[in-house]
Amino acid sequence: MTTLEDRPDLVTVSYNYLSSGVPQATTYIRGALTADIRAWVTKQSAGGDKDYQITVQNLSSSELYINVAAYRVGT
Repeated sequence: MTTLEDRPDLVTVSYNYLSSGVPQATTYIRGALTADIRAWVTKQSAGGDKDYQITVQNLSSSELYINVAAYRVGT
């Protein structure tokens, strides 16, 4: 994946379980494993450019399909 050119104003994370390699129909925005999912935004500097990277970590023992959306408020 590529980095973002601007820092996101809002990042959302949701998840669902994988069943036979296919995500189940229910998507949890907050659920039993939410505390085991961590996501953070890090500023990256490369040659004077400022990019932002979103990292997601699954600390649970369950295989999860994690959805991340990043939004920037337009002015």
